[in-house]
Amino acid sequence: MNAPEMPKLGHQIILAEVVEGLREYQQILLDSAGKVSNTEMAMQLYHLASEHGDLETQLLKLAQGDLRNETPLATPFLNQIRALGQRLREFGDLSRSRYVMCEIIQTEERMIRRFRALIDQISDSAWRKRLTTHLLKLLEIRDSFNRLRNLQAQEYKRTPTVRPRSKASNDTIHPN
Repeated sequence: MNAPEMPKLGHQIILAEVVEGLREYQQILLDSAGKVSNTEMAMQLYHLASEHGDLETQLLKLAQGDLRNETPLATPFLNQIRALGQRLREFGDLSRSRYVMCEIIQTEERMIRRFRALIDQISDSAWRKRLTTHLLKLLEIRDSFNRLRNLQAQEYKRTPTVRPRSKASNDTIHPN
């Protein structure tokens, strides 16, 4: 049986970008899990971060080399992940915001699309098969995020919504 060919330079750059994205995204999930007040959600975030780490390790083994020299410093894909991480660090407890969870899932979707773009560019069938196996793992992780979002939605239904006070109340601010 023929060994799969090494990925071409262009493919290695995309693979390096995906691996760096997984690394950055894993850090975001770990940071977020440490700030979440809901224990069950925190445990699931830790688990998802671990799955991203496992996938990163498998892709590095598959690359059979050091991708650090190939990793681009800034791409729209990596910039989006880094911007999400910055917003989450400022926001704090993501379990209180449906919008933040939606943004996390959208970023995961973008990672999946980037990974598919990598697979589409590779002509070697053995490499395509191996990468497709890892893509399926990424799709499973996305499904876990969707279950986590559903858990969060159920939590919202159980807790009362706190609304800001209206101006009609006695707490108006008077200028000096």
